[in-house]
Amino acid sequence: MYPDLTYVRGWYASSLGMVVQGLLLRKLIKRWLDLRGQRVLLVGYGVPWGEAWPDAQITVAMPAEFGASPWPEAGASKVCMVWEGELPFSDQQFDRILLVHTLEFADQPKALLRECWRCLKADGRVLAVLPNRTGVWCQREISPFARGRPYSVGQLTRVFQRCHFHITRTDFALFMPPTKWRRLWPLAGTFERVGEIFFTVLGGVVMVEGRKDVVGGKLVRATEKASKRVTLKPVGALYK
Repeated sequence: MYPDLTYVRGWYASSLGMVVQGLLLRKLIKRWLDLRGQRVLLVGYGVPWGEAWPDAQITVAMPAEFGASPWPEAGASKVCMVWEGELPFSDQQFDRILLVHTLEFADQPKALLRECWRCLKADGRVLAVLPNRTGVWCQREISPFARGRPYSVGQLTRVFQRCHFHITRTDFALFMPPTKWRRLWPLAGTFERVGEIFFTVLGGVVMVEGRKDVVGGKLVRATEKASKRVTLKPVGALYK
């Protein structure tokens, strides 16, 4: 079940939410450094990341179960409300798709990822940011990362591969303790640097990037009754 939009928006506006937003934002920009002129779709609660790539063409899609709020504050809104299994975009429209606060709440995560596959260009990338099952942020109810279904790297990898994405990179982030004790917040950067070296799998969120596989195949038997040879027949990579 998706959380209430007002809760997530209010949390990111809080002091702790802004600290976490800054940590994840630096990680995302480092991962996707230069997206000048590219089309980027943010699915879920994408408002905190809308300014990450000012030279890109940003579109924000918020699931109908989640609700929607306009963004940016000035000018025409770039937000639309969607169904997770029916994205209202044409085939091969986007270069990059970022999933934040959506896959862990989705009733049909595979349907959502297959729609992302359809909307991505031939060499497009999708990046999912989700609560890490082995982290501590999914265990304490002080943030949106403690809601929904946390994922392990293995679970995410299997879901991505079944939806025809090739995993290109896996990262962990958010190593600071999930606490409201303000004296620890200035040390957030130190926690990140130490955690990335010594406590990798204990990060609060896992970030998995997948590249779209355009051509796939599956084993089928020859139609001739006389032949029992198993052949590899090319098929569309979207549906098995």
